[in-house]
Amino acid sequence: MESPSYQVESLIVYLHLARAFELRRQPLERDKMLVLAGAEAAEQGLHPIGALCGRKILENNTGHMLRYYRSFAHALADDDFQTYLRQVRRNYPREKVELLLQEFGVELANERATYANDYEYAASLLGTTPAALERELAENRDFPAPSGEDLEPHPQPNWPLTLLMLAILLLIVGWAVWRLMQS
Repeated sequence: MESPSYQVESLIVYLHLARAFELRRQPLERDKMLVLAGAEAAEQGLHPIGALCGRKILENNTGHMLRYYRSFAHALADDDFQTYLRQVRRNYPREKVELLLQEFGVELANERATYANDYEYAASLLGTTPAALERELAENRDFPAPSGEDLEPHPQPNWPLTLLMLAILLLIVGWAVWRLMQS
């Protein structure tokens, strides 16, 4: 049985840590590990794994920035998401991740050998099988794997325009209150 590549190993490590944080009822830390795992999966073309990571994040945190994207592949194409991803990667460098594995008692040595391939291994860490994952993605397209159609990110809110409109609204309300106080 072949050993996983460094990238696949990183994906597996992030999935193990996500599961460990979930068992410890630390949902924000779990979500950060799922962001790292989802990004790794998308970068390796394991889009169903990335899609399930995204769904798990959005089930827990509907306000997460991933809500703006159809998939991790779309998110990775966006500068704002890239900035966020760099920050999470900086907060969890390889050394810290390895220490967390030790602290949580996660033993990776022989576990991979019990699976036919890395995809099956990653799916099992997310509590599913490759077949069930494919079936779920075919039925529920909320955070789907990209199917090759356009990979443009979802439009981001136009914050300068939104802030301008808010400022105008505040001026109108302020003026109306001032007028009421004058009469």
